[in-house]
Amino acid sequence: MDRIQEHMKALEIDEIDWLNKESTVEKWEEKRPMAYGGSFLSLQLDTGFVFEFSYIASQGTQYCTCKAEDEGYNALYNCCGEKCDWEVPMVIKNNSMDELEEEVFVFTGKQKELWA
Repeated sequence: MDRIQEHMKALEIDEIDWLNKESTVEKWEEKRPMAYGGSFLSLQLDTGFVFEFSYIASQGTQYCTCKAEDEGYNALYNCCGEKCDWEVPMVIKNNSMDELEEEVFVFTGKQKELWA
C-alpha cells in the first residue's frame, strides 16, 4: 500500500487529472516483477482504463552517502533525498478498449518530494 500511495503522490505532484475519483476498481492484481522496471500492480477501472504501477532506476544518481549533518537530512529515511540512488515511480495507463491508446507517466522530481 505504501508503494501505491507513493505513486499516487507522484501523480498529484505532476497535477495529472486523468484519475477520476468517481471511478471504481473492477479488478486488481499484484505481480512479482520478472525484471527491473516490471509492474508490481495492475488496476482495472470500471471505465475500461488499466494502470500498471512500476519503478524504474533513477538517472544521474549515485549511491546515497548522506550524513546527519548534511543540509536537508531526514532521519526517517537516513537520506537527504537529492541525487541519491532510488526507484522512480512510473505508471502506464492503457485503455482496454483501444490498444493504441497508451500514456506513460514518470515522476520527474526529487526523491524527497515523495516523502510525507
